Amino acid sequence: MNIITREEAVSPVVGVMLMLVVTIIIAAVVSSFSGSLANSNDAALKVSISVNLNEQYMSFEHLGGDPIPTKDLRIITYYTHPDGTMEKHEQSINSHLVPLGGDFDGKARVPVLTDVTKVGNPGDNPDADFGSYTWFTGGVLSTCTPEGTSDLLGFDIEDPANGYSRGSVIDVKIIHIPSQKYIFDREVICK
Repeated sequence: MNIITREEAVSPVVGVMLMLVVTIIIAAVVSSFSGSLANSNDAALKVSISVNLNEQYMSFEHLGGDPIPTKDLRIITYYTHPDGTMEKHEQSINSHLVPLGGDFDGKARVPVLTDVTKVGNPGDNPDADFGSYTWFTGGVLSTCTPEGTSDLLGFDIEDPANGYSRGSVIDVKIIHIPSQKYIFDREVICK
């Protein structure tokens, strides 16, 4: 008796299984690669910032964390006038220069870096203008004068019709442009 055994069917099944495994591995690699492309935004900075506001000026202090090129920042402020209208203003490297007035000669883009030893007096040196410097831990930025504060907030703080005084609330948001993430988002009360 001759017994004929056929093993032809085993080979195609193993071949199909191997091709299926290879296809799944390739799909996983492509998915992983394309997923990392979709999430290629820069990581948000890790930074701690304090913002203070009084009737004359506004200051920003870098308390710790990553250095920040100010060209990569946008400051957005919101203020509600006594008549209920909301004032929104954005400050970036593309904002105009403003005469600071007071003890400062010249124009500057606020908030300016207040480290006179590094950049000189605001208004005298464009390296002190917002967007022109890197903000390091311990660095303080300031609007310096009522004119500078008015420019940053988008309205004349000395005009009584705007109702700006102690107790006024300004919503301040600082956005890291490359990552499109907020690095500061709080209401600040004028003291």
